[in-house]
Amino acid sequence: MLGEPALTHDNICDAVKCLWGLQVTALKFVTPGGECSWGYRLETVAGARLFLKLSQPRVCGTVPCEQNLVAADELARALDHQRIVAARRSRRGRFLETVDAYQARLQPWVEGVAFMDLPGGPDAAQQHQLGELIAAIHSFTPTQRPLDEDHSAMELRDWPALQDALAAPPMDWSPTQRAVADLVREAGPYMARWIGDYHALEWRVRAAGHPCVFCHGDPSSGNVLVRPDGILVLVDLDAPAWAPRERDLFHLHLWPAALEAYQRRYPAFKADCDLLRLYQVAWDIGEVVDYGWRTLMTRQSEAQYRHDLQGLRKHLDEAT
Repeated sequence: MLGEPALTHDNICDAVKCLWGLQVTALKFVTPGGECSWGYRLETVAGARLFLKLSQPRVCGTVPCEQNLVAADELARALDHQRIVAARRSRRGRFLETVDAYQARLQPWVEGVAFMDLPGGPDAAQQHQLGELIAAIHSFTPTQRPLDEDHSAMELRDWPALQDALAAPPMDWSPTQRAVADLVREAGPYMARWIGDYHALEWRVRAAGHPCVFCHGDPSSGNVLVRPDGILVLVDLDAPAWAPRERDLFHLHLWPAALEAYQRRYPAFKADCDLLRLYQVAWDIGEVVDYGWRTLMTRQSEAQYRHDLQGLRKHLDEAT
């Protein structure tokens, strides 16, 4: 998010001290901290550099839960905290805490450049690292599994409410909000097709009964960082899942060297086209609903509305 949440810096520092027992000496808002969250880089009196992530239910579809964060921590400890970044326990022993009206996770700060920001995109060696890392995640069996994949896109339930808002727009919508509304209306035929595809694919996927593994859940280009030393790091482990491998693999379709590296680890594995299409369609549906919902159904800054208008237009250009 582009603007800060409704919290003062003193509120945040007091919360970090109370919940995690850490004295903050420097606090900086990170812009943007994420499409659906607010982020802060902080330093402690002991010299630690950390990232505080704040979110609110229904600003976007993903809602973190303690069970998933426990599983993510176990994954990070088993594979390597330098390559898998998970949340830090609070003084109460929890990974997910509450700061005022926000859910909060505290994790190590990672210096690096996201795949999406690399000039020319990731090279073959960087892609290879990602494929190997995803393969390692899929081979890990935790003591406590993350939530099971249920193949139900939360955004499908929100689409009718968003359509109702479009049918009776409030008079106080800004010009940018109205532009987003027009774009969501234009996306209606694509959404109808995607939702129809989703339901048809969901039926076939459930009937097939695919085996499940530990999945990161969202190894997209913004969540894969390359450190200055060249080591690749996966962040944003808020929504891991016990799911078919394709849950992660559909994100890798732009990076052939990543898929090749994964296939070398699992030479007998053949991706299911229905599953890959299901996850892609769910992503496309989710982007339209999340951008529309955040802009039209929650109160944000005008700068955020403009940012979301650009993001939605870019996604539709790529998806259609």
